[in-house]
Amino acid sequence: MRQGAQGSVAELEMGPLPRQVAELPGEDLQAEWQPLVIGQDSLQAADEEGLRTTAATATAPGRFSALSVFVAVVSIGGFLFGFDTGVISGALPYIRDDILGSYAGNPAALARWQELIVSAAIIAAGAGSVAGGWLADRVGRRRALLAADVLFTAGAGAMAAARDQWWLIAGRALVGLGVGLASVTVPIYIAECAPPARRASLVTVNVLLITTGQFVAYVADYAFSFVPGTWRWMLGFAALPSAAQLAGLLLLPESPRWLASRGRAAAAQAALSRLQSGATLAAVGIVADSPAADSAAAAAAAGGGSGSGGSRATPWRLLLTRPVLRELHVGVGLQVLQQVAGINTVMYFTPTILQLAGVPKQAALLLALVPSATNALGTLVGLRAIDRHGRRRLLLSSIAAVVLALAALGSAFLAAERHSPAVLPDSGGGSGGGAGGSSTCVAAGLPRGSVPDSCTACLRHGCGFCGGAGHDLMAAGTCLALGPSQQQGPPPAGEQAACAPPRQLFLVGCPSRYSWLILACLVAYLAAFSPGLGPVPWAVNAEIYPLAVRGLATGLAATANWVSNAAVAQTFLTLTTALGGSGAFFLYAGIACAGFAWAWAVLPETNGLTLEQVQQLFGGGGAHHGGRRAGGSGGGGGWSGRERKQRASDDESEPERARLAVVAPS
Repeated sequence: MRQGAQGSVAELEMGPLPRQVAELPGEDLQAEWQPLVIGQDSLQAADEEGLRTTAATATAPGRFSALSVFVAVVSIGGFLFGFDTGVISGALPYIRDDILGSYAGNPAALARWQELIVSAAIIAAGAGSVAGGWLADRVGRRRALLAADVLFTAGAGAMAAARDQWWLIAGRALVGLGVGLASVTVPIYIAECAPPARRASLVTVNVLLITTGQFVAYVADYAFSFVPGTWRWMLGFAALPSAAQLAGLLLLPESPRWLASRGRAAAAQAALSRLQSGATLAAVGIVADSPAADSAAAAAAAGGGSGSGGSRATPWRLLLTRPVLRELHVGVGLQVLQQVAGINTVMYFTPTILQLAGVPKQAALLLALVPSATNALGTLVGLRAIDRHGRRRLLLSSIAAVVLALAALGSAFLAAERHSPAVLPDSGGGSGGGAGGSSTCVAAGLPRGSVPDSCTACLRHGCGFCGGAGHDLMAAGTCLALGPSQQQGPPPAGEQAACAPPRQLFLVGCPSRYSWLILACLVAYLAAFSPGLGPVPWAVNAEIYPLAVRGLATGLAATANWVSNAAVAQTFLTLTTALGGSGAFFLYAGIACAGFAWAWAVLPETNGLTLEQVQQLFGGGGAHHGGRRAGGSGGGGGWSGRERKQRASDDESEPERARLAVVAPS
């Protein structure tokens, strides 16, 4: 078993073992493997034959015991990522009623403050991902995660103690920096310690923990909604898992590959021994100072093989080489597509969306558990499918289903908006909550003395709808001003601004018979998104960049994710105010449809390939797909119809997949 473990780490660092070597008895393995580490050409030629062996040895009993502990601890960073981005969804309605209560009569200002509170963490995460990529390359993967845990803990404490919205925004920014660090470092850390046959699925464990963190965030939101202090407990709870990961990371070694790349052979050997008992650097093929060779190779590839000045290439210069630019085109594009398809409008604003559909606040928190659980379960499906069916097929099928779900969600909101309760004609008397129809809201753009004619129109003009008496939630009601800007003058004598029982005051969404349809569409959207569009961008970005710029390039791609995330979060409530829920989700459906066409054209399949073979897909005299490099234009990512059919076959052998990926017909 020890010798088999050594072989598996060799697969990690230098590509899969040749079949004839991997099948040798354990006592002969090291002797046979040693000559292969001398000749790079021999190793590259052997890669094609080793993929089937990699898949077989990766599933051996007990094979991943040490690696499983490592992945579990490191993936807590993903849990924190999910929790801190998801918890604000349930906390926001209570923040709105507490420290933002003074803006109740100014819906535009209220929406801007809510968007700023949400997007503060997202903008900070974008900055943190840039710094995180550099930091992970500079000080190591483990130390970068330790820094993220410190930021998580400090931010959670600041939010729990916030006295006003600025203090809360500062705490959200600290948490966002931690999320940015974790979002870059965790996938790299795991990918560098995983064999090719399981690399994507192990990286997807991190995505599973992200969705689990979001689900736990909704559970915490609902549980703490019954506790005094509500949102403070919701936001402060994040300090617990961050402290747990900090303690766990202190017991883990640094990435042996990163240590060796810094010339620290002794430290790399010690770290490798902790991850894989009995393994040695020589046995697994780890060579010190590998980034220098990686930089020279990348520079030589960019220069057409001349290698002039390649050994002095800096990471920033390597980012501008053609192969890396192709990789960034794919990696950055996938991260942006993930966000502009609307995922975090759902994750951040699920209770708000349900309130838009007329669901009461506390019930919306409880119902938000259903989409969140669907997201986590769908990620489990993606974890099993991503290495079995491939990144490309999984992503494209996911995007197509997302387009349909978004269109259905927009249609459900359109039906709800067109069938919202009517506003009673103004009778000029009675109380604001009475049945006689004494509306006090005067909407801009309407004739003087006129009021909106429906609940939907009433709320869009910043007023409140008083209706839903008894069991008839669809009964007509009145439209009430919430602030002086919506009133024509002082209310008549005896009129109350409050909505008198048994009627209810609706401020966010109107009573609707379509609430359950909207919830079903939210669930369908997350069921479509979570297996493919959720994990594939992270898995692809963790494997496509060269070692010399892996942290930096992954950080840039993650920054694109967070910038587009912030743009979507910052505009969602404004879009729903201007276009309604239907218009916003129809817009996201159109964007996702365009994203499908782009992904079809540029995304290659990297399933089952070593990290070295993935590099060949993108340039430098490497493989071409049907005459085109990966990341270029052309339907189907450059694969011919015959090649796509062969790769799609469920019973196709791993060596054949490697041959098709690396050796394209002329």
